[in-house]
Amino acid sequence: MRMLNAIIWLAFVATVNAGGIEPGWEGLRADMERRVALEAEAAVRTVEAEEHYRQGVILLQQSHRSEALDQFRRAESTVLDAGEDSYMAGSLRSYLHELRARIAGLTAPADLPGPDNDRARSAESLVDAATLEWITAAVKRPIPEEAAMRGIFRSERVPEELIYVGLVESGYRHDAVSSAGAVGPWQFIDETGRRYGLAREKDQDDRRNLLKSTRAAARYLRDLYDLLGDWTLALAGYNAGEYRVLRAMQRADAKDFWSVRSLLPRETAEYVPRVLAAISIARRTDSLHAVRRLSEAPRRVGDPPHEATEYKIRIRGE
Repeated sequence: MRMLNAIIWLAFVATVNAGGIEPGWEGLRADMERRVALEAEAAVRTVEAEEHYRQGVILLQQSHRSEALDQFRRAESTVLDAGEDSYMAGSLRSYLHELRARIAGLTAPADLPGPDNDRARSAESLVDAATLEWITAAVKRPIPEEAAMRGIFRSERVPEELIYVGLVESGYRHDAVSSAGAVGPWQFIDETGRRYGLAREKDQDDRRNLLKSTRAAARYLRDLYDLLGDWTLALAGYNAGEYRVLRAMQRADAKDFWSVRSLLPRETAEYVPRVLAAISIARRTDSLHAVRRLSEAPRRVGDPPHEATEYKIRIRGE
């Protein structure tokens, strides 16, 4: 289908180049040519990645797990090597999401490491004193619509503790605007906001609506977890974007944040410890906002939530 679409686009551009469309369409023609190039590259890379995936499945069936995992890594590398612009603009992004889900279904371990509190607590040492003081004070303040936000996160199968992402992002301020144009309590840029159902009209911007943007943030975090396989990596993806995290995981051949931290932008390397510090402080805070017993997030992609157990951020690879 991707190849067919590329052929259709190429035919259209050929018509344009042959003079079948008025000269005033030069901008459209350039855009069409760019789209054709992206889809043509996507088609080639998809075919190559699928071949690596097919070889990996065969090797896995023959009990050659190490060789199979190498083929799966090559399949992912084939997509990521296209570069961030091609990955985000064309069909490669949706293909990689699907590919990683298939690979996870074949290779996921029986269980992930158990709850861990030490890593979240040690993250506090990575936060500068002024920021840590602000987080400590902020955690003790009332959280707007806390019960509703926790309910939204539960319904989207996301750990309730991750509502503290909103604290670190903006202090839950609806009027917060970043230098990059991210807006609202959860700091959505326009493109990501629209992808998760946040409308932006002349007199309305859903990114500023606390509960609507909370729902979008929960879904975004869940999608990042499904893609990256780890909640701390999902936090990194929320800040840096999934492509940069996937690229760092590929380069480090690792599946946990701490192994790829040095390969991520400095802002992200500092951002994740701030969120973990907020969670750790909240766990210790004897107040209305102290972390309570929570329904545990799924241990594996597709697993149903566990019941009546305390959830703590999981760190893979420990």
